[in-house]
Amino acid sequence: MKATFSKDILNFILYFLVLALGMGFIGFPIMVLKKFNNFDLFSVFNAIINLVYILMYLTVVLCLIKIISSTLVSPFIKENVKRFKIMGCCLIVNTVFECIIGYNAAAISKAITIIGSDSGGITPPMIICLISALMCFVMGEVFDKAIKIKNESDLTI
Repeated sequence: MKATFSKDILNFILYFLVLALGMGFIGFPIMVLKKFNNFDLFSVFNAIINLVYILMYLTVVLCLIKIISSTLVSPFIKENVKRFKIMGCCLIVNTVFECIIGYNAAAISKAITIIGSDSGGITPPMIICLISALMCFVMGEVFDKAIKIKNESDLTI
């Protein structure tokens, strides 16, 4: 498949995200070390959670870059199925973080909640994170089925 303008734009955006997330992954610990003179358990835990959060999105973006680059030959390969499942797992982890951190924040900030109470609620970004993760798993299954159909049709010819 030849390179198109939209693929070039996608690659540009994804590489920009890799740069931004990479700088965040490297710069965040430095910022935390400068900000906190004394470490308590909460600040260390918060720093670890944020690093994992950034790392998960970095993994998703890298998988997207590999999927786009694989379209030069054929997008229907087992590696892409694996990449979609990895992306789904990373986004599920980030969804859990989003729900844990954002549940109480929704009550404090008076954000729009879909299901909630006075102590917190489920916000639209939490739902979007979950749907994105589930879409990755669905795409992985679709690609897996397409590979099986392609292999069967190759055998019948």
